[in-house]
Amino acid sequence: MKQFPIVAILAAIIIGSLYVSHIRSQVKYVEMPCPSCGSSEVLDFGLTDEGDQRAYCFDCATDFTIINNQ
Repeated sequence: MKQFPIVAILAAIIIGSLYVSHIRSQVKYVEMPCPSCGSSEVLDFGLTDEGDQRAYCFDCATDFTIINNQ
């Protein structure tokens, strides 16, 4: 009976780590480095009304727009 809490905690840790891994794989990134710090952790924040790409650097907290030359 003393092993049940240990097994339950280990199962919760394994399931939790699998869930976090799945959620992290759903994050979209931009294929360009941050213009401020050069980090590659640049998140895709969708498009502006003009069709330009919005981005956010996770490392230095910079919001910027990638202008789409058409």
